Amino acid sequence: MKVGEWIARTARALRQRKVRWRLVGNTLVVVLVVLVVFLAVARLYLSGRIVVEARRLQGMRGELDDLRKANRSLEIQIARFLYGPDLLRRASELGLGPAEKIVVAEP
Repeated sequence: MKVGEWIARTARALRQRKVRWRLVGNTLVVVLVVLVVFLAVARLYLSGRIVVEARRLQGMRGELDDLRKANRSLEIQIARFLYGPDLLRRASELGLGPAEKIVVAEP
């Protein structure tokens, strides 16, 4: 069934039932007003959600920056502990020294 035929058939059915066109028009206006109100509320809700998610994302970016700074600090500390002369100095403070005799055991 084509759209035009459907509209014509519906119009004939409405005329036969003597439905007032004014009532149909008022119903359409009410439906459109409800639709517009629904869309307005949906837009406000989604705008609010966007703001909330943007703030959350901003907080996560700040947290990521803090973690990167802490990671950099740890990398510097690790590098300092693995630095050759400091490692030898700490080993001598602990009473460790070069091996006097190295023995290799073969299986």
